[in-house]
Amino acid sequence: MKTVLTATAALAMLAASNAAFANEVVTKSTEVSFHDVDLTTQEGQAEMDSRIARAARNVCKVETTKSFAHRRAASDCYAAAMKQGRIEMAKRAEDIRYGG
Repeated sequence: MKTVLTATAALAMLAASNAAFANEVVTKSTEVSFHDVDLTTQEGQAEMDSRIARAARNVCKVETTKSFAHRRAASDCYAAAMKQGRIEMAKRAEDIRYGG
């Protein structure tokens, strides 16, 4: 089983020559596998949280941003992706616990 992590970030396109790009919104997603993780345990949830964090860093390009505006957008993207990923993980864990 896999869950899809979607990150939406308002990436400031700092192209002064074209103001139309200034508020472009980019949506990216990636799949995070949890078929080998027991989401009903704290250990399994910690492992899944680690996977979500790794995927969020990759999707949001946290380590590769240079300018302040891009770092801010990457940070916001990461926070949103982590929140969404954790919500999805909690839903999956509840489905497993209650047979949904």
